Parts: sequence; C-alpha cells; structure tokens
Amino acid sequence: MNRPANKTVILTGGAIGIGRARVIRMAADGAIVAIFVRHQAEGRSLANDWTANGHDVALSAVDAIEAAKATAGAAHPKGEPDDIAWAVIWLGSEQAKFVTGAEIAIDVGYNAR
Repeated sequence: MNRPANKTVILTGGAIGIGRARVIRMAADGAIVAIFVRHQAEGRSLANDWTANGHDVALSAVDAIEAAKATAGAAHPKGEPDDIAWAVIWLGSEQAKFVTGAEIAIDVGYNAR
C-alpha cells in the first residue's frame, strides 16, 4: 500500500484524540502535515514535538465551519477508478482492522458541500 511519504496532508481537528492519532501516523509515514485546530495549545505542542524530531508539521488555528463555508464553492477534481480501488485495498488490509460496517464516501468531498 502506498504511504503518504513526501505528500502534503491537510488534517482538521488534529490536536487531540483521533485527530492527533492521524497526525502522528501521517508524520511517522513521512507526510508533510498541515494541522488545522481549535485546541491551539495541544496542537502547538504536537507540532513542536514532531518538528523537533525532523518532521515537516505546520499548525494553523481555524474555525472548521468557517473554513468549510469558504471552500464550499471551490471546484473539486474528478475521481478516478483507482481512488475506489485503493480504498477497497485499504479496507482489506491490516491497517483497517478496526473498521466494521462503515460507509465510506469516496466522492472527492461532493457530499460535504
């Protein structure tokens, strides 16, 4: 499975809980991580720790609802059949062992509008 090494990943809610776990996983896999958070102190601590260890992590405080409104009119790229195939491969992998009975929208964000 392709890992996100040297790819830019934008994560919202990355300061605590599951969001924090996503940041740690992506940074550990070599991604360039941009974190958008409401919990600034926790986010700053996480970004500083990972940056100090040589990872490329940037932090921005943001209101996710306002950010969604700002990007609602943006054009979205079209998906490719491989986008769905990769999701299926991931669902069958060991990394998805905790995923059961989930509906996963592979729609380039169309339903998020």
